[in-house]
Amino acid sequence: MPVAMAGYKLILSQKDGYEKYSLITFLLIWIATHCANAQEKILQFVTGQEINIGTLSEDDEASAYRFVFHNSSKRSIKLTKVTTTCGCTAAQFTQKELNPGEKGEIVLTYHPDGHPGKLYTRAFVYTDQSSSTPVAELVLTGMVTPSKKQWRNFPYKMGDLRLRRKVVHFTEAGPEGIAAERLTCINSGNNPLTVTAMKILLPDYVTVTVEPEVIPAGMEANIFIKVNKHLIPQGLKYPLKFPVILEGISSMPSERTVTVSIENGF
Repeated sequence: MPVAMAGYKLILSQKDGYEKYSLITFLLIWIATHCANAQEKILQFVTGQEINIGTLSEDDEASAYRFVFHNSSKRSIKLTKVTTTCGCTAAQFTQKELNPGEKGEIVLTYHPDGHPGKLYTRAFVYTDQSSSTPVAELVLTGMVTPSKKQWRNFPYKMGDLRLRRKVVHFTEAGPEGIAAERLTCINSGNNPLTVTAMKILLPDYVTVTVEPEVIPAGMEANIFIKVNKHLIPQGLKYPLKFPVILEGISSMPSERTVTVSIENGF
């Protein structure tokens, strides 16, 4: 019987130790969570911690976005640094020490040039109370459209094909009676283009070729228009004007037309 009682006491002792261990573990987790929550509340942001800046263009000037906060802790704090995840974003912040309840601000200036596509940039805020762990995270989201300047040398848009000019003038033929004009173009889309001319509308004395025949996305090409003077019927009245309608482009025929003019004296 005493042995049994001793065994019983031993079991109780082990159980008590387990309960004490569980209680200590619970307290440690609670303290860690409480401290983390307390740290998160050091700065209370009036404006929220995420700003959607909408849609910008690469051509737009840099824009500044203000995050206003107040010191929600019970002691004075001072912001020491604000780091960003992208060189496109610069940070400025209130430098002075802030008493409990006092307001401050963080300004993130975003530079869209060179950063087309979906925008998601973050900034991390540090104080003198937490030099290695950020007390807050700020986020800028939005969309940046590609610069239009990349197409400035190709102002005429025909679907995904862009041209430097869409009017061609022939003023004189070469020694062999052949004249040629070159139109430089570029594929501004995401897929290859196979561009040809609608032959049914071309006069017999005109040929149109495209080099290369398949234009890769983002690459330039040349459209060659050649006129053979010897094949021009007698008695036609100058200037001769006709359209060259390009095919293989997703747009209306009127939008993908090059106008050719053969001038007097050709």
